[in-house]
Amino acid sequence: MSEKNGIPDNFSGVVEFKFIETDFATGKEKGVIYIKHYRNGLLHREDGPAILL
Repeated sequence: MSEKNGIPDNFSGVVEFKFIETDFATGKEKGVIYIKHYRNGLLHREDGPAILL
């Protein structure tokens, strides 16, 4: 397992990273979702579904 992002070394599939920021002055939260597609442990695509062969 990678120590950098917690994804198994030979992972193939879609990973969704969610980040939530809180502005302590106003109390408002802002969420950002990043979707990454991996094939055999390597980043395959960032802009759409991966085709797993």
